[in-house]
Amino acid sequence: MAWTATADVARFDEAVEWFLKRTVISGVQGRDIEADAQARSFWIGASLQLDQLQRVFDSIADAIAEGTRFEEWRERVRPALQNTIHAETVFRNATQRAYNAGRWHQMTDDGVVAFRPYFMYDAILDNRTTIDICVPRNETVLPWDHPWWRTNWAPLHHRCRSSVRNLTREQAEARGITEDPPDGDLGSWGRSPAVDEPWKPDLRLIDGGLSAEVQRKAQAAVPRKRSGETPPEHDPEHWIPSFRRFGKAASTLAWGKASVERGLDTPLGEARDIISERLGRILGPTKMLEHAASLDGSKTLRQLGGQTDPLLRGLAGLAGHLQAIEAREPWKLRGVRSVEAQLGVDFYNGILDASVTIPAQPRFTYHKRSTRASFNATTGEVKYRDTGSFVHEVGHALELLNSPGRAVRFLLVRTAGQKARRLSDLTGGRYHRSEVAIEDDFVHPYIGKIYGFEASEITSMGAEILAMGDRVWSTLEGWLVDSEHFMFTLGQLAGR
Repeated sequence: MAWTATADVARFDEAVEWFLKRTVISGVQGRDIEADAQARSFWIGASLQLDQLQRVFDSIADAIAEGTRFEEWRERVRPALQNTIHAETVFRNATQRAYNAGRWHQMTDDGVVAFRPYFMYDAILDNRTTIDICVPRNETVLPWDHPWWRTNWAPLHHRCRSSVRNLTREQAEARGITEDPPDGDLGSWGRSPAVDEPWKPDLRLIDGGLSAEVQRKAQAAVPRKRSGETPPEHDPEHWIPSFRRFGKAASTLAWGKASVERGLDTPLGEARDIISERLGRILGPTKMLEHAASLDGSKTLRQLGGQTDPLLRGLAGLAGHLQAIEAREPWKLRGVRSVEAQLGVDFYNGILDASVTIPAQPRFTYHKRSTRASFNATTGEVKYRDTGSFVHEVGHALELLNSPGRAVRFLLVRTAGQKARRLSDLTGGRYHRSEVAIEDDFVHPYIGKIYGFEASEITSMGAEILAMGDRVWSTLEGWLVDSEHFMFTLGQLAGR
């Protein structure tokens, strides 16, 4: 996906945390300190007082957290930064550094590097790309822990638009592992968060006002939750601004994000009980439970590392979702006696909110077949082979009945600027040559299959993987690394 200068706290929580660790110093001090210290601080090459610098810093931190675009942020800092070109450079440098630092924290998580152990430098090649810096580094592919990344992590210069992608071993080998990566002294640019210990200057030697501001910022960065008060992070409305680029799908993602936050603050033992009670007959989620079996059930999933562990984060999101949905009248299929269909119905009865419109009979008919499973939107016929295909095809029907186009909007935003390819080429000839998809970073190319503006594989595949876990094309853990698709799936199941 293309990088933008718009922050997204839902996808880049770590970016906010990284930026708030910067220490505000004056431009004079910034020019006088060594490159490592420059990389760990925030300063602007302009004649600003420290209180003005602090206000600019605060406004950028808010922009990263709220998803503010440059044009809106520009008005906030106009009194301090009167030159628009300079202001845009300040904004893009700061936000790109924060985004890429956040990406580093996500991509170096143990669960992620086990699935995608290679990184690739990804430059945007056009007439604005730096010939001597980003062009020679473009498509450099190296193991994630190669020392080259410690001094070549984007951005590498002012207004740098490059980023780093993570690849599976197969993808890296197909592109070719770089034997002799380009290098050079980039000054304070290129330092990865791996070497980013916060720089703490001796405040006794500089302006006294800075000391007070640093202390104030440290206090402001500590989350405050009053006893008995519902944290704002548990409210989906709190997260909608973070996903505004998804349009009608923003509220769907916001539900999923709030579910994760709610679940992270739930004791592990309670989360296990909630999932077992509601989805006890469905085998898919048990890998999450097995993963957490040896952990302290009295601790919250946040305390146990659920923010970075994909399986624990999935457990948190599912538990948080189940806590918030409204119980529905059981959905029953008349005249359908297959065990596979009944397990699928049990899954949806346990996980759907009461507001969700279900594909009920007689408009919808259900038939077990040995041929390829399918859903016909015109006739309402659902053909299935097993529980997984039942859940999958019903997912198509749910997408049709509940806010059509929302999943397509999610897919279009996720894959903006990317080319569609034959699905058979992406999967080694498994599908018909007429089927096309956009691979993106989905756990399987089929998720990005293109139908048009009325249908997608987003909801159907999300529901199937959640219900069936490792018994579909890829692992449950691999899918949970894609937190956006996971959160969107929860939002769809809540009718949001």
